[in-house]
Amino acid sequence: KARHIEEHAREFEALQMEAASRSHRDYVDAGEPDIPSAFICPITQELMEDPVCTVDGTTYDRAAISQWLMRHDTSPLTGARLATDMLIPIHVLRSQIEEFRELHGLERRRPAHRGV
Repeated sequence: KARHIEEHAREFEALQMEAASRSHRDYVDAGEPDIPSAFICPITQELMEDPVCTVDGTTYDRAAISQWLMRHDTSPLTGARLATDMLIPIHVLRSQIEEFRELHGLERRRPAHRGV
């Protein structure tokens, strides 16, 4: 079990490092405003398009967590097994992110999936 957790942690760290080097640099280089941490997906380190919540209460961008859940049944942050892969849309947060984008003239990077 400890080996599984270590592998899980290394894989998640690699995903975060790759995403952080790509996305954070893009925002900083472009002179973008400081983005509230609640708007950033913990997997991609990017401004979320379609925020959803897993059953453990953690918020992710739908595309990122959906991709993670295709290969795992655990939380990417804690490694704890998730009881279900159900994703709950967070409409209020999505609206706040859309307002933030409009206020700062930020375009969407990809179309949001509007599924339930």
